[in-house]
Amino acid sequence: MVARGDLSKMEVGIGGRAPEPLRATLTPGGSEDAPRWRLQARSEGLDPALLTGGDPAPEAITFDIVADGTGGIANLSGRAARGAQQVTIAPSQLRLQEQVLTVAPLALELQGGQLVLKGRADFTKPEDGRFRFSAVARDLTFEAADPATPAIDVDAALVLAGTINRWAAYGDATLRRGDQHADLVLDLRGDQARATIHSLQATMPGGRLQATGEAGWDPALDWDLALVLDGFDPGYFAPGWDGNLNGRIATTGRARDGGGFDAQADVQSLGGRLRGRPLSGNGHFVLRGNQGEGNLALSMGNSRVRASGRVGDRIDISAQLQPLQLDDLLPELAGTLQGNVRLTGTMQAPDIQADLQGRGLRWDEWRADTLELRGRLPHGGRDGDLVAQATSLDVGIPRSARAGACAGRGGEPAPAGAGRQRPGRWHEPGRAGAAPRRLLIGLAGPAAARTGARQRVGAAGTGRVHRDRTALPAAARLPYHHRRQRQRRAVRAGGLAARRAVRHQRQPAADPAAAVAAENRWPRAGAARRTDPGRADPPAGQPLGRRHPPGLAGRRPAPGQQHPP
Repeated sequence: MVARGDLSKMEVGIGGRAPEPLRATLTPGGSEDAPRWRLQARSEGLDPALLTGGDPAPEAITFDIVADGTGGIANLSGRAARGAQQVTIAPSQLRLQEQVLTVAPLALELQGGQLVLKGRADFTKPEDGRFRFSAVARDLTFEAADPATPAIDVDAALVLAGTINRWAAYGDATLRRGDQHADLVLDLRGDQARATIHSLQATMPGGRLQATGEAGWDPALDWDLALVLDGFDPGYFAPGWDGNLNGRIATTGRARDGGGFDAQADVQSLGGRLRGRPLSGNGHFVLRGNQGEGNLALSMGNSRVRASGRVGDRIDISAQLQPLQLDDLLPELAGTLQGNVRLTGTMQAPDIQADLQGRGLRWDEWRADTLELRGRLPHGGRDGDLVAQATSLDVGIPRSARAGACAGRGGEPAPAGAGRQRPGRWHEPGRAGAAPRRLLIGLAGPAAARTGARQRVGAAGTGRVHRDRTALPAAARLPYHHRRQRQRRAVRAGGLAARRAVRHQRQPAADPAAAVAAENRWPRAGAARRTDPGRADPPAGQPLGRRHPPGLAGRRPAPGQQHPP
């Protein structure tokens, strides 16, 4: 940060990287009666999370904005972009003088069209502020993810006018899709405490949507809303989701004084077609503070799903997929899941019971020709046995997932038998006590892991760890809860067989390094090898050290050390 000048003319500048170059300059000047100022701000890539401490944004923001004026008059122009979304601020003016705000106008170019805001708000009497604003949109275009799906073009006009004690919002819009169009009409009335829907209706060829109800926010948030679908086509509002829907959706609720909500939602007699698939369903959901329960029956295309349960201090959720065709839910998904899943216990540490089979699964870069999940995984105890098997597996995992220690009593490797790993004690360096959930992985076939653009690691059948091989370390652990994981993804490809059983850890394992196993066997011959080039192997029985790529750790067996068969 740099500041130079005197009271008649000063320049204040801020520069840095967040993560790309960022620069802002403020130049005040002029006289006391007519102060002048100029602000310039520019960034080649700003991630707001670096300033707020939140999660990193998937795409950085670029902008180049200039504002100048005298006193409370601001002249604006510039541009901003985030990924493919771009906004240009055409020459615009805002004025704030003696508690009167004037927008004259604010013109934005976005979505291939233009949005113009005009209006005035007078708060010289704060208890009875008066305002009138208008927004006019012309030729806004919203593209679908599928290039073959027609885009939606929007023209709209909206007015917000009145006083804070009595106001109205009204307007209309036309949504065009090819040669067809839908019309939307809005009329809301309200005061300082409540708003009522006088009219909210969308009509299109062959159908309509009608909304009724009211909502309040003083002294507490509450609502009573209903939607009636009669041949409604959601494709006008969500490109690619063309349909013809019938049914009724209603919800009521109110905020609790101590936090949380009491609410209810009902989906009644949902039917019709969506994305070319027949659709029918019903649902009922109730929330009381932090305790909720509900049930859902949904039939869509070839999918049949039933789910019910309770959530809160304790959970009990069950779902039956008979089957679930993933592309019935979202067009970017593929494959079939069939079977049952049940979660009990607590949300933070659920017990899992599953009997699921999957075929031809695909989601973005994640793929599996077959997937089988069968067994029970309790949060605590010794009786869990959850088996996961997959073929032609290609999934992304967080780059920072680390190999874990699997040890029996006294820090020695836990025995394995009959092609499975028995329960072991887990240890994470720097953390004692019961460890978080982990996944023990054994290979059913060749696999690969990439931990970065230049690092590729794997484990051959002998248990040796190498670069540029075609197998994964067979003993690895992944955090069961991964809420704050923000690192780049690695890729796993090949066959996977995983089995997990649970045991509480009373004491940290003696050796915090991971034992590396291939094809569900502990290494009999050969030493685990450092993945950093140019470094010697560690002495027998010693950990590999901390200079391995994230996601891999190992130790070399000591002479005479016994290994499971």
